[in-house]
Amino acid sequence: MTHLASRVGVPAEAYVAYDWRGRTIKYHRAQIRTAVDFRETSVEDADKLVDWLTNEVVPRERALDRVRSAVYARCRELRLEPPTLERIERLVRSALASHEQQVSTAVRGRLSTKSVEALDGLLTPTKPSVADGELARAPLVELKADPGPAGLASVLAEIAKLQRLCAIGLPSDLFADVAPKARQGYRQRVQVEEPCELCRLPSRCGRRCWRPGQPFAPVS
Repeated sequence: MTHLASRVGVPAEAYVAYDWRGRTIKYHRAQIRTAVDFRETSVEDADKLVDWLTNEVVPRERALDRVRSAVYARCRELRLEPPTLERIERLVRSALASHEQQVSTAVRGRLSTKSVEALDGLLTPTKPSVADGELARAPLVELKADPGPAGLASVLAEIAKLQRLCAIGLPSDLFADVAPKARQGYRQRVQVEEPCELCRLPSRCGRRCWRPGQPFAPVS
């Protein structure tokens, strides 16, 4: 800050007394943009930034701080004055949501009706028997469960899990155009979240659950 103040010939202390919300700053910013050949970010520019993020950045980078950094770098490249932090946050969230929708649509298009029904079954809680007294749980919970100590029973249980997964009939190119980081993010989400937290449509258990082809909840 002291270096910059010396370059423009004002005391560094003037930074504290500067009016950052009045008309003066708007006038000064316009002068700065003219001097460095930048311009304000328009609504059209913002839409193009979202498209660029959706297609070029988000597929390979999902960390919010890095996506935000990409916005600043893109603005410098296009000689745009960066939007406010709040607006950048909205642009980033919009790009993430758009990419999620693209992935969801592409994946859904590669699934057969049989596969969709099988995936749907993994998210639908099964009815427990009266004797066991346990709460209904979706089969996906059982598939994610730790196998426990090695033994014949645990080996047979893991084989049954594998057979159920193979029976879904997922195509080998299901995630062919999804970047490794994105696949890793989806894998981690499914691993830690409850089935009904993955989704948005009403389920038979009364909560809002995902169905194949519906967009996932945004990644934080």
